[in-house]
Amino acid sequence: MTRPPDLARDRGLTRDDVEVVEKATVYKGRFQVDRYRLRHKRHDGTWSEPFLREVFERARDFGQARTLIETTPIAAPTIFTLAGLTPEETCVIERTERDHVTHLGPCTAANTWHYADFRDGWSGRDSDPHSDSAERRRSIEALGRHSLAAFAWVVPPVRNGVTRLAVELDPGRGTLSVRGYEQVGDGSDAEPVTADLHVTF
Repeated sequence: MTRPPDLARDRGLTRDDVEVVEKATVYKGRFQVDRYRLRHKRHDGTWSEPFLREVFERARDFGQARTLIETTPIAAPTIFTLAGLTPEETCVIERTERDHVTHLGPCTAANTWHYADFRDGWSGRDSDPHSDSAERRRSIEALGRHSLAAFAWVVPPVRNGVTRLAVELDPGRGTLSVRGYEQVGDGSDAEPVTADLHVTF
């Protein structure tokens, strides 16, 4: 599949290529919603017309975001992944309605509890003998320790027949890449069906 050019990287775009025309806080309570009026430089060097974006602001930094995820009441058991701006700011938070276990540093999540052993309700452990969650976690951990080409980690067993999106996000560099997939063949695998979307923010 041919990848479209990463125009932000090729042109060396910086934060100077985006102008915040106006910023207003439109809601402030347990969380905050900020409305931004922005414009950006076009490929030909001219400026775009201003456009609106609303941003859900809840945490000032990684530590506050982690605390909010660990302590905010939730309705059902959930597995969260959280990434900050540095390699040290990563964790998986496994939650029940009343409790949490947080694993800091390089870690993975793949549909079942990996770090927690909760005693209060849903066990979250693999009980299906056909589950590949443990193998998927091991594959992600092995691939995630190295700098790879875009989406090189999206291989079986990480990729399977129900894979629809793969996302690569680097908050420190301000980059986001997304690739779409559809099921193929006997339904046990998927293949890319979209051009890669690359966004620099």
